[in-house]
Amino acid sequence: MEVRFRNNTTSTASVAVMFYSPDVCAHAGQWGTRGWWVIGPGGTAHVLNTSNRYFCFYAETADGT
Repeated sequence: MEVRFRNNTTSTASVAVMFYSPDVCAHAGQWGTRGWWVIGPGGTAHVLNTSNRYFCFYAETADGT
């Protein structure tokens, strides 16, 4: 699965992800983290390829929306 984010706001957004990866991240509680991607208004970012359906994300914009 390819995980992408699109920024549909009028402000720059930042995104971080946490993903379940028991094979690669066994030493770190089976979860890996990546970030930050800075995505301009209307932009997209490819952030992760994974074969697992479990992941979390956190996103915030420069103007707080």
